[in-house]
Amino acid sequence: MDAAYLLWWVKDGPLRFPLVTTGNPALGGLTGALGQPGTAVLFGGNGLDYGAASGFRVNTGVWFGEDRNRGLEFGALFLTTQQTSFFASTNASGSPPLFIPAFNAVTGAEGRLVVGDPTLGLAGNVGVVSESRLWGFEVNGSRRLASGWGDCSLLAGFRYLSLDEELTITNSTADPILGQVTTVRDRFATENQFYGGQIGARMGVERGFWTARLTAKMAFGWTHEVVDVAGSAAQSGSLAGPLPGGFFAQSTNTGRRSRDEFAFVPEVNFRAGCRLLQCLSAFAGYDFLYWSRVARPGDQIDRVVNQTQSPVFGIGTLVGPARPAPLINSTGYFAHGFSFGLELRY
Repeated sequence: MDAAYLLWWVKDGPLRFPLVTTGNPALGGLTGALGQPGTAVLFGGNGLDYGAASGFRVNTGVWFGEDRNRGLEFGALFLTTQQTSFFASTNASGSPPLFIPAFNAVTGAEGRLVVGDPTLGLAGNVGVVSESRLWGFEVNGSRRLASGWGDCSLLAGFRYLSLDEELTITNSTADPILGQVTTVRDRFATENQFYGGQIGARMGVERGFWTARLTAKMAFGWTHEVVDVAGSAAQSGSLAGPLPGGFFAQSTNTGRRSRDEFAFVPEVNFRAGCRLLQCLSAFAGYDFLYWSRVARPGDQIDRVVNQTQSPVFGIGTLVGPARPAPLINSTGYFAHGFSFGLELRY
């Protein structure tokens, strides 16, 4: 049995387009829209940096038979929730200007949602929060092929992984002339569950008090992908709230949808340790895990927006292209990092 503390880094969550911009209203035009003079990106376009995540891994097993060459083992992996966020706001006069860029489905050109603009007398703020949670377990049978100063074992069994992620965009704009405050919220959440068979091998060597072990596994199976999109808006004054639909999440793409996709999950673990007692060892190692197909929230945003369907930004009835569209896009996911722990043999 062994227990390890993990310090892992997860590849940046995808957010492949600029989400918050600023600009110079004095230049005229749709400043803040992509491609316009003076537009500068404040957030988005280069992924979401979750940083390091701590967690733990537990493995336990038993050998059977007189020769103790057949075994059964169980392992579990948990990472704490990772979070990354962004927040920007204007002052009371609307400086610096803030915008959310999007492609306008009606005009067929780049446009933007105004969050704050001093020339329009609008002040506001925008915040983005994203979370990621990974956990899983595996059950394997093992067969020892060689033992002595070193050992080699084959593994075969079942693996389960779960990845839940969420991306929330909230912006608020105050219009002092009309005496209104408009708040818009878009939420994109994804759930991924992998079920598959697994094969692998483990090789280890011992030299006195020192040990080293390399484990490689490959799982093949299916990822059940779920995408859940929701949007809401509230406006003080003439319109009550909450109202259906946000900005990127409107009636054309909100709701829950799912699908199953073939996927594979390779994992490699290397550890080196030192025996402290006859049955107790300390170790440190490196881990790498890749999941070939998962749905991640940043990939589910359609930045082509038709605002006519919005009761806040339009007339409340869809006129023209039915955008944003519902999406289920898949990408790869990998995590890697270090582990430190203790192993007990009895």
